[in-house]
Amino acid sequence: FEGPVRPPLLCADYPESPGADEYRRILSRIVYPPDGIVEVSSCLIVSAMCGDGKTSLASNLAIILAETNRQVLLVDVCPRDPSIEECFDLEPSDGLGEVLDGSRSYETLVRPTRYRNLKVMGPGFNHQGITGKLASREMMEFLEHVEEAYDHVIIDSPPALLMSDTKLLAPVVDGVIVVVGVETSTLGMLKRLLRELDQVNANIIGLVLNGLRPTRGGYLRTNADLYSKYGDQNGNGHSKDEFPDMEVAEKGPEEEATPAMLLLEESESRELGSEKDQQS
Repeated sequence: FEGPVRPPLLCADYPESPGADEYRRILSRIVYPPDGIVEVSSCLIVSAMCGDGKTSLASNLAIILAETNRQVLLVDVCPRDPSIEECFDLEPSDGLGEVLDGSRSYETLVRPTRYRNLKVMGPGFNHQGITGKLASREMMEFLEHVEEAYDHVIIDSPPALLMSDTKLLAPVVDGVIVVVGVETSTLGMLKRLLRELDQVNANIIGLVLNGLRPTRGGYLRTNADLYSKYGDQNGNGHSKDEFPDMEVAEKGPEEEATPAMLLLEESESRELGSEKDQQS
């Protein structure tokens, strides 16, 4: 990269990088959700713990949705650790807390960014106004109004296992994307989070594994090389210097190697197991 890398703005700063391309893959779940349901208007980004990459995912999804000429609102509902305004170089200001306590209207508090079609709203200064009213009638009215005014509403939420906010918001949005950070959240944390979301009938449209480190000879490194070389035969490909060398883990002893893990539906898992038994 030619300059400093800001993960929440990767798709804007380096739109042709492999990382930005992966964010665009995630975008397809919002524009073309599974099971034939309608396009997702409001999407909640959740994770089990801090540091999973939730804010970076929310910001980059908002940026690439705005680039498709859609009106996008990015909302931060994390009063204890707000970060969306900082990501977009904005000073903290009145926001969602003031909307929910009735002192301000949302139209006066949405803030433009330097990216066309993208506006943001921070949590504001009235933290109690958020904590006690995420399941209130005022919050439902706010979501109804912004869903009518914008094509997409992306919501960045606090860590789900630390705060109750996610369980309060998950049932009232169109879709939920779960972010899992490698070496940040454990498999047990993920199972607990998915169980809690299932209890409130959340519509989980995808799960993102973030921070996976490529291993020597692994497909991630191979794909990155192919991505960089694509178009070279026509003189349009990227030079090797345009993208950073990916950190490659030395292959350890066989007994220490951790296999890749697939998260499947229970029925699919049983079918996969039976196929392996037949092959053996």
